[in-house]
Amino acid sequence: MSCGNEFFLVLPSLTESVHEPGDSSIVWQRDRLGGLLKQVIETVTHLSERGVELRSLKEHRDTTTPTGKLMFHIVGAMAEFERDIIGERTTAGLEAARARGRKGGRPKATETIKPRTLALAKDLYVAKEKSVAEIMEQTGFKSQATFSKYVVKEEKGCEQVRR
Repeated sequence: MSCGNEFFLVLPSLTESVHEPGDSSIVWQRDRLGGLLKQVIETVTHLSERGVELRSLKEHRDTTTPTGKLMFHIVGAMAEFERDIIGERTTAGLEAARARGRKGGRPKATETIKPRTLALAKDLYVAKEKSVAEIMEQTGFKSQATFSKYVVKEEKGCEQVRR
């Protein structure tokens, strides 16, 4: 399941397993029905048309009454509004950080590994006199994946160019 802009898949069992008018579907909270208010309303409407009651345990909402339906929609609209505001604030914060010259994410290994150390690792790897583990220990590589990405794959790329 995912939220956001893509369609939030409601569990098929919720809409398919409740068949009889008067049956009840119980959800933990409203946002388990869909990511966007529109999807939640469609699900509630679909169940309501079939005579199925919907109850939310956490929010104590009951869609069998007009007041319950109204509160369900209001709470849903506020939740969607809050999610949109959080997205706007996140975007604004990232843009402000970029304007100050900051960049998010983990630094690339090439920014932390000295060029001299990387060259030594490549030379040792090409010489094939030591094992990868020994080369990693000698040059300070902590991750086999990083070693493979910056030493092994680059060397294989060079061999293809030389041919």
